[in-house]
Amino acid sequence: MKNSPHTKLSDIIFAFLLCTVTVLGGLVSFGALEFFRHTEADRALIAWEMLQRRDFIVPHLLGDIYLTKPPAFYWILSLSFWLTGEVSEWSARLPSVIASGLFLGAHYLFLLYAGVRREVAVISSAVLGFSALFFRLSILAEIDMVYAFLSSMTLYMAYLSFIGERRLFLTLVAYIFLAMAFLTKGPPVLFFFACGVAGLFVYRFAGKRLRLAPFLLFHAIGIAAALLLIGSWIWAVAERVGWSDLYYHFHHEIINRITGQNGGAGKIRPFYYYIGSLFVGFLPWSLSLFGLYRVELWKRWLLSVLRRPLYIYIFSIVIPSFILFSLSAGKASRYLFPLYPFFSLLLAELIVLLPSNPKGFSLLCGAASLVSGAIAVIAPFIPFMLRYHLPSSHWLISLAFISLPFGALSYWASKRDGRQMVLWLCLCFLSLRVPYALVYAEVRNQTRSCKPAVAAIDRVVPRGDPIYILEMFERWVPYYLKQRGREVFRLSPLRVKEAANRNFIYIIIDGTEERWRLSQFLRASKKLTIIGRYTVKKRPLLLLKIPGKEASLFKPKRIYPTVTSKPYY
Repeated sequence: MKNSPHTKLSDIIFAFLLCTVTVLGGLVSFGALEFFRHTEADRALIAWEMLQRRDFIVPHLLGDIYLTKPPAFYWILSLSFWLTGEVSEWSARLPSVIASGLFLGAHYLFLLYAGVRREVAVISSAVLGFSALFFRLSILAEIDMVYAFLSSMTLYMAYLSFIGERRLFLTLVAYIFLAMAFLTKGPPVLFFFACGVAGLFVYRFAGKRLRLAPFLLFHAIGIAAALLLIGSWIWAVAERVGWSDLYYHFHHEIINRITGQNGGAGKIRPFYYYIGSLFVGFLPWSLSLFGLYRVELWKRWLLSVLRRPLYIYIFSIVIPSFILFSLSAGKASRYLFPLYPFFSLLLAELIVLLPSNPKGFSLLCGAASLVSGAIAVIAPFIPFMLRYHLPSSHWLISLAFISLPFGALSYWASKRDGRQMVLWLCLCFLSLRVPYALVYAEVRNQTRSCKPAVAAIDRVVPRGDPIYILEMFERWVPYYLKQRGREVFRLSPLRVKEAANRNFIYIIIDGTEERWRLSQFLRASKKLTIIGRYTVKKRPLLLLKIPGKEASLFKPKRIYPTVTSKPYY
């Protein structure tokens, strides 16, 4: 490619090793922990039902249409279930682990092709791949890692289409990734893409370095390809569920999350939330910013990056997106994760400036030496402080994987060797996968209490009778019931008609968030029986037995609720 450094075979090998190490590191711990986000169980249930129904157009959850997200991630999960031959926590998390490795390898190669120095490319890859948020999302059965990979590939290809030789091919590939990212999580990637292309277009057009006719032609072809892929799915869904229902889900998932109306925004947080979120998400690398307290360094950094088209492209994406997300009512750290590759590059450019500030660099090295040394020394005493009843072998292996790399990091930090510090900090982060699997997973496992409750429900409800839920927000129990071969459905208006043909039906409700449902039904009928009381995650779970003809008294919503159950009449 023009304007890009010659990529050596060693760079390809390094990218492959980076990908392999990331995947192997994820494999150490990704199956140890049962689902601890309720949406993990949802993703697995939807993909499982998609595979059972052989319906890859309209996602369903417990028998009901569930259009909160497009289907691409569920296609990938279904493929994982089919290839592994089972539905489980590890097979549901496998796509995220593989995507994390591909993500990191692609990021490194993109930076080289874009003209970034190898030293900065290596540090940027380390900052991205060995950071707190990447660590967490790479081993979850969640959309975020796969979506971030597809979004980043879209933006990488879009930039390379401006500077590369095979511009039509790269533009077309960018739009195909754009369509796949859209079919994974919806419209946000369109905003990222539009901002990046518009910013680079203005920059190159103003500098008279853009041939307008080929640019418009290539993007017209790309838009047509993306519209064909996205439009085919939207049209197929609308034909099945109707345009009004499709718009309802779009309005609830996108518009309400931005405006905060009707509880659709999730967690309402202040506008400055993402500043702290980025700092925490990039730990421990973000701590290096404390060594850059001289204003001259920041000025030099800003002047150097603003001269290069790559950073014009990055700022044209990052600044509008950061403002939009900050002004939106609903906020979560993972919403900004698709932009982490660009933030990691900006942070890497700052990190390489640290030696230019000897006092700040020495202060940072001293702090790193003290903290990592303290971790290495204190680690052997952790079992006595926590007093968790875990196998001694788990503790011994975990302590070795904590003490040795942190001890080495302390040594090299005391020597003020920046390259060795980066290497050992990566190894420290990678080594944490082992105690995560052997200790943290055992202690943090909040869904373990689901299994005794599920076993009890399975014994009480006669085989052959379906089990219903209403608007239960956390659906671990239905997932584990399905693992036992039970039929579990949401009691929708359509299911109410089916239930009327049964003498009795069995319903599980959350004794906290759906308590109002129980009060509502007790006022309307005296034939309800509570045949089971259980505790899941320290919350009561009730198993109800009611006459099938009285199921209509619950008056369930037609469209699946996507927020915590609240009285609505």
